Amino acid sequence: MQRAEIRELIALLACGEAEDAELDAMATAVENAESDPELAFLRTLDADAACYREVALQSALGGYTVVSDKIDELHEQVSDQFEDPLPEFPEAFWGEPVDRYFAWLDTELAVRGEAHGGYRLLMLESGLDDNMIACVVRRPDVARILELAASGGVRIEPVSVAP
Repeated sequence: MQRAEIRELIALLACGEAEDAELDAMATAVENAESDPELAFLRTLDADAACYREVALQSALGGYTVVSDKIDELHEQVSDQFEDPLPEFPEAFWGEPVDRYFAWLDTELAVRGEAHGGYRLLMLESGLDDNMIACVVRRPDVARILELAASGGVRIEPVSVAP
């Protein structure tokens, strides 16, 4: 994955809110992930270059991600991304398959920021723990984000929105 692609991916995942210097620093961290001493533990897992990129990307994006192992906490963090919060976590989704909640959330996000096409929740994968790690991104940017991620072997996918 080329530096320009890494930088573009980060910019899109951050919804264009990251400053140039911050983007450069994050891109450098992802680009140099395999030599980062803080990621040395990945060697014991026989991690490939894509895994290093995934973990470094998640770390670099820090403030632009929502992270939790509980769906209601993830919901609260997604809500915090907006000046006008989302409705409270719907209790009707307790005990239901998570994709039903994500279908509801997708509808809620689609109507926010309609001037630029709404938002979508994308999951970032690393397989290191049970946490859900996600970014709220602009809906029109999803195809490009997925294209860039695929070209670098980085696992990013839209949440399942099955009815």
